[in-house]
Order: sequence, then C-alpha cells, then structure tokens
Amino acid sequence: MGKKLLSVVVPLYNEEGNLEALYQELAPVLTSLKAFNAYEIIMVNDGSYDNSLNIVKTLARKDKNVKVISFTRNYGHEKATYAGIMHAQGDAVVLIDADRQDPPELINEFEREYLNGNHIVYARRTKRLNETWLKKLTSKIFYTVFKFLTQVDLPRDVGA
Repeated sequence: MGKKLLSVVVPLYNEEGNLEALYQELAPVLTSLKAFNAYEIIMVNDGSYDNSLNIVKTLARKDKNVKVISFTRNYGHEKATYAGIMHAQGDAVVLIDADRQDPPELINEFEREYLNGNHIVYARRTKRLNETWLKKLTSKIFYTVFKFLTQVDLPRDVGA
C-alpha cells in the first residue's frame, strides 16, 4: 500500500480552552492509524477574538502536520468547515469540532469503515450535552422542516 494521507479538519471559534487538550488527544490517535501513514490537522480559525489563533499558530510551529487557516471575521461553522475541506490534501477527510464533544478515538472506527470500502462515514450523537431546551427544540424543528421541504431524510444529530 502506498503512502496515504488523512486530513483532519477542525473548525474553531473562541476555543482557546480546548485547543491544547484536543491536539494532545488527537495526535496519538493519528499516529496509531494503520491505513494512513501520514496526516495533516487543518485548524480553521473562524474569526476568534480570544487567543485561539495564537495557540494554533504555536501548535503549527511545533508540529509540521498542523496547518492553520484564519478568517478575519466570523463566517460560521459551515464556511470554516468548507474552507478546511477545500485545503485538505488527504486521501480521506475527517471533520471534528474543537469543543472536544467528539472523542478523537472515533477516528479509529472511521478508519475501519474506510478499509471496508465506505466512502462516507458519519457519527450520530447519542446525547446532546450542555444544550438548552431551546437549542434541542430548534434542532428538532430544523430536521422536520428540512425533510418536509426537501424530501431528504437528513440523519439527525450527526457530526459535521
């Protein structure tokens, strides 16, 4: 098997309290993968006003696998994710949020699915932690209205 690169895209907005710990959890998982012998972590700063940008720049100076994209203002999670995907050079891309609600160890399960020939793999939340009743309600309404308008049954509570 030739050299395979995994791209991990991390959109972030004001996540200074999570970035070091995320990197410390993510790096060992990525170095342990079997199907991918190289990786890049693309940190997309979505206009943070805290110290997030300085932290990811420091990580990038210490680890050549860390790449930084930074927006001058906040454009939103989807645009940050899209920018990361468009800059990804890997044979496969994993999306993970910087808030550490999704454990990096799940990447091992994604790798197994990749080796089984699956091209798209997503994880579904079993719990919506630290979300208000209003957030949960609007999420439920979104999925219901989206399905009604588009006739597409979008999986609920998936990470992306």
